[in-house]
Amino acid sequence: MKRIYAILLLLCWCSSCGNMEKRPSGPTLQDPSSTGPEGENLYLDMDGNTVPLEGYRGKKILLSFWATWCRPCVAEMPSMMRSLPILEAEGYVLLLPSDQSLEQIRSFQIRTGFDLAFVRYTGSLAQLNIYALPTTFILDQKGEKIGEITGAMVWDSEELLQKLNAFQ
Repeated sequence: MKRIYAILLLLCWCSSCGNMEKRPSGPTLQDPSSTGPEGENLYLDMDGNTVPLEGYRGKKILLSFWATWCRPCVAEMPSMMRSLPILEAEGYVLLLPSDQSLEQIRSFQIRTGFDLAFVRYTGSLAQLNIYALPTTFILDQKGEKIGEITGAMVWDSEELLQKLNAFQ
């Protein structure tokens, strides 16, 4: 039993290590994976209104998928907040989708005081091939996925900006 636990722990740890790669699959502004079966958007703001990614056309979008129970996700949020002016100056929009309920996300936001663009993702993370959190999708100005980063990052580091610029 201890071996099984150790193997599972090792697999979880490996899946959350900072793995970054260019993968073209995933949501785009034109792709059906970013909309529901009747054309509804899969992203909701904290008031339950749809957040159409098409509204960000011309900007680069960082979709950082997270969860309230994910320690690495929460640990990177202070550096995310510090990075907002830097990312904005570089033409990025940072959205934080979670597949948890709006109530859970809202409670987390109130409890922690993080002033970030939290949104609810109503689709399946598996549909997007997300199997570890945090996972960040990088979308270009046309809304096409140009990269993916798996694992926690220091968002206000020069190293991250260099990595993001490498995707352009």
